[in-house]
Amino acid sequence: MLGYGDLWDASLAYGGSQATEVSVGVFAPRLKGLLTPLVARLSMLSQDWQEFSSYKEQLLGLSLGLISTRHHDLVYTLGWRTLTDPLQMSSRSIRRQLGHGLLSSLKYTFKIDRRNSPIRPTKGYAFLSTTHFGGLTPDHRSLRFLRQVQLDQFLVH
Repeated sequence: MLGYGDLWDASLAYGGSQATEVSVGVFAPRLKGLLTPLVARLSMLSQDWQEFSSYKEQLLGLSLGLISTRHHDLVYTLGWRTLTDPLQMSSRSIRRQLGHGLLSSLKYTFKIDRRNSPIRPTKGYAFLSTTHFGGLTPDHRSLRFLRQVQLDQFLVH
């Protein structure tokens, strides 16, 4: 649509625990002189946790790629979460989080892929490291976390 091979996609997913997710995304590799491609995704998630913890969660969020290069990605996510407890049987920690809340996170990914094929590799190596910081809002009730994941794949042929 913008003349540079932009990709638009939409998805709908329904899973266990009555989880439903609807999302729309765009990837525009070159947009009006920006050095990094535009990567954005708008999503809505609804999940019923009543079987395990007696609450329901709804999340409306926007993810925006800030930096995207061959080896580095930096993504900011902002979301509005609503927790409800229709049965009023959830734990005390869940009850403290009921209502509306702002979610904010930053995710950095470093990747190296020296495999001969990304689909069915027979030789080479790949490395992926992801660091995810959550709770970047001043709200004391916001969800705060730090998650670090590393994946390695070595193939010798």
